[in-house]
Formats: sequence, C-alpha cells, structure tokens
Amino acid sequence: MFLFSVMDINNTTQLIPVKALRQLAVGAIVAGLIVLVTYLVIEARIFDNFQQISFIPLVVAAATVIALIFHLSLTSTHNKQATTLAQNLQTANKKLSRQMNDEEKMARALRESEQKYRAIFENAAIGICQIAPSGEWVNANRTMAQMLGYDNAQELLLVQPDLHGQLFVDSHVRNDWVGLLQETSQQDKEAEVRKQNGEAVWVNMTGLAVRDTLGDIIHFECTMFDITERRRAELDLLAAKEQADFANRSKSEFLA
Repeated sequence: MFLFSVMDINNTTQLIPVKALRQLAVGAIVAGLIVLVTYLVIEARIFDNFQQISFIPLVVAAATVIALIFHLSLTSTHNKQATTLAQNLQTANKKLSRQMNDEEKMARALRESEQKYRAIFENAAIGICQIAPSGEWVNANRTMAQMLGYDNAQELLLVQPDLHGQLFVDSHVRNDWVGLLQETSQQDKEAEVRKQNGEAVWVNMTGLAVRDTLGDIIHFECTMFDITERRRAELDLLAAKEQADFANRSKSEFLA
C-alpha cells in the first residue's frame, strides 16, 4: 500500500494511505463544484445580475482549484510509486528466474550424474553390492545376481542369502572378513559361496566399509568376480604335482 506523510496538530508524523487522500481530494473537488454551482444559481436568482455576485464563489473556486492540484499531485506520486514498485517486481522476477534456471541446471546435472552412475553400476562386468552391517543386502547389480544364480537383482534382494546364512560355505570366513573390514578401510579375500541352486563357486571379494561423520559403519561396499575356473586349474595343477612327487618317490624306493 502506498503511504503519504502528514503532520497532525501535535507535530507528529503519521502515514496516511495515498488512496484515502486521493478519495478525499476527489470528494473536495466534487463538493467545491457543487457549492460553487449552487451559490451561482442562488445569486443569479436573487439579484438577476451575474455582475453583482460576491467574492465568495471566487474563494470556493480557488479552493476547488487547489483541491484539483492536490489531486493531480497525489496522482503523480501514486504513479511514481507504482512505477518504482513495478521496476522492483521486475528486478525480483528476473532474479528469481535466474535462480530457478540455476537450480534447474543443477538438478539436470545431478540427474545426468545419477544416470551415468546407474549405467556403470548395472553394466559392470563384476558383481557390485552394498551390504548392511546386519548382513542385509541393500543394493546389487545384475552381474552380482547372475553370478549367484538369480534372474535379477530384485530377486536376490528379496531372498537375502547372506542375512539367512546361506551365502558362504564357511560362515567363519564371512565373520572374519567383516571383522577385518571393521578394523581397516579395505580388504581382499577369496571365499567359497553358494549359488541359489546350492552349487559352490569361488569368488574374489573386495570390501570397503563406508562410515558416517562419527565413524560408524553405514554399509559395506563389495565387489565380487568368479574365480572358480582359476581355482580349479590351481587344484588340478596341485594334484598333478602331488602325483608327480608320489611317482618320483615310488621310483626312487623301487630302484633302491
């Protein structure tokens, strides 16, 4: 609301709405015109001579002119204030528009970053998962699910094999690995795990404990890849070496 400053009889400043002053000025103009016309009519009827009209109508006319000037002044002030307000609103709108554009750009960049991360996560050639300290699987990618014999990650998260002690062939391996993760930042380990159908496979696990600002563990980030073929090759090589050693010992004993 636009305000106009006036002085009252106690010499204190008060603020009166410009709209009220404009209405007052218009009322004064109308009242002055009515008084002027009425007086002219009365004077004309009494004296039948417009030249004998007293100075009173002139005073009324002067007051009307002053009221008109005051009204025009208030109108000019109102227009200036309206223009200033419009300019301020326009500036605020431009600032808000720039802010909204910046926020939209940030949101778009965040969405693109999340989409890139999700694409890398889902299409990785190794299994990736997030496991809570309780053993609950929080997240997993498609490769991890297929490695353990599940059709998709949703099915793996629904079954929660680690939470029910079905994942590791030797539960002590899992407990030792988690204990090491709680003490150090990262741990690598090879372990034998069960697939959904009960088949045992060997995996190489790399784990990382993610902590909050207080140092408490939020979850473990883990990557796995299947090393069953390598382990089988190592076992076959070890068995062949043992057979060769046994044959050499037997030959030596025979010749002796």
